[in-house]
This record gives sequence, structure tokens and C-alpha cells, in this order.
Amino acid sequence: AFMTKQQLEQMLQANNEAPALFIQVNTLKTTTQQLQQQLEDRGITARIHPWLKDCLILADTGNLEKLPSFREGHFYVQDPASKLSVLCAQLQKDSRVLDCCAAPGGKSFAAAISMGGRGQVHSCDIYDHKIRLIEKGAERLGLPVKAGNDANVAALGEMWKGGGQGCKNLVAVTLGTGVGSGFIVNGKLIVGEHGAGGEGGHVTVDYEETDCCGCGNKGCLEQ
Repeated sequence: AFMTKQQLEQMLQANNEAPALFIQVNTLKTTTQQLQQQLEDRGITARIHPWLKDCLILADTGNLEKLPSFREGHFYVQDPASKLSVLCAQLQKDSRVLDCCAAPGGKSFAAAISMGGRGQVHSCDIYDHKIRLIEKGAERLGLPVKAGNDANVAALGEMWKGGGQGCKNLVAVTLGTGVGSGFIVNGKLIVGEHGAGGEGGHVTVDYEETDCCGCGNKGCLEQ
């Protein structure tokens, strides 16, 4: 479909405008009305979103991280479209959710809250610092979200709904940014003390390699 000049100008103008700041209420800890009042008491403009439940539109906020309501986990920042994608799944209280590209964690948090803090949410990312970001956010919100790397969570997905459904022991191998693998033994994911128990891509295969891998080892498989 073609746009008229007026439609194109309107689209470009909207694209150059600063977006509104949306926050989602953690209804496991507070209500929308209570949070709205807390924010307004601190001089923040907080309007209830016109069509998305438990969502506030903020203005004149300053640094959100300094607010007691933020530190106490009463809300998290997320645009309405992202939350709506979770609500469309119509999750039940005991659902198991696999968020394959989760950082910074907004959709995982929305899923956990929509299930009333029950069920299971497994969030994954390929970068360790992003996994820590998800874990930090989940801890602040008081949510039962488990974060892991992409290969480990892929193994869980295969066991739940994929080619390994019904199997208690399996190995999943992923090829992408590197060589990843996830090991499940007796129905439990092997993660190791520091979360690297199934990192098959970091097994040493070349003992003459002089360059270091990103993990600090030398001669890894994925080098």
C-alpha cells in the first residue's frame, strides 16, 4: 500500500518525537491505584493507560531507580506492545514458559506476574551479563524467574515440547554465536557450580593453540 504525502509526514513526525515512558505494575506487591498515588505524592505525573490494564504513563520522573517504589519492586519499565504479546498467550497459573531471547527481562516478568507468581518462567540469553540483568530484575520484583544461557534453556525446551519430549536424559547442541550444549540427566539440567556445566563448546581440543578463547581457556572447540 502507498502512503499519501500527509500520511508520510505524520509518520516521520511521530518517529522524531520522544516516546512516552510506560511502566507495568507488579500486582504481586501493589495495585495500580496505590502505585499511582505513591508516584504522584513524589511529584511524578502518572496517568492510567487508556486500554492496557495495570500500566501507567509517566512524566516528570527524574531518576526512576532512586524511587522507593522502584527499589521495592512495585513496577518495571516496559512498553504496552511488549506486554500485550505476553497477554495474548493467555497463560494459566501453572504454565511453563520459555523466553528464548529474554533480556532485559520485561516479557519474562510480565509472564510471571500474569500467572500470579506461580508456574515457571525460564529466561535465556547468549550473554552472561544479560542473564545477570534478568536475574537482578527478577530478584527486585520478587519473581520466580530462572535465567540461563540459550543452549541450556534450549535443552529444557526440547525436553518439554520438542524432539526430546518424554526423555529424561538428553544432550542438545546449538550452533550460532558459538558451539553451545545443554545436558539433562534424570530430568534435571546440569549447570555446574558457576553455570557452565554443559559448555561443550569450551572443551579443549587443540592443545597447541596460543590464542585465548573468550572464556579464558585456549584451544576450545568453538575457536
